[in-house]
Amino acid sequence: MQSKGITTPPIYNTRQIGGQSHTPEFESDVSVDGEKKPRGTGNGRNKKDAEKAAAEDALANLKKQGLL
Repeated sequence: MQSKGITTPPIYNTRQIGGQSHTPEFESDVSVDGEKKPRGTGNGRNKKDAEKAAAEDALANLKKQGLL
């Protein structure tokens, strides 16, 4: 992404959206290059999985828009 002019690290907004204490579910939004609008969203059983899914969604969206 740096080769395309995106130099700042992504910002994740991750929160628990449901589930029980032993089976939580998380949702994450990711913004890139200082934008306030999320470029990707994802869900997962833990924060890491939700953030990974959001990053994959953001990459797909950026590629679809011709920004990568």
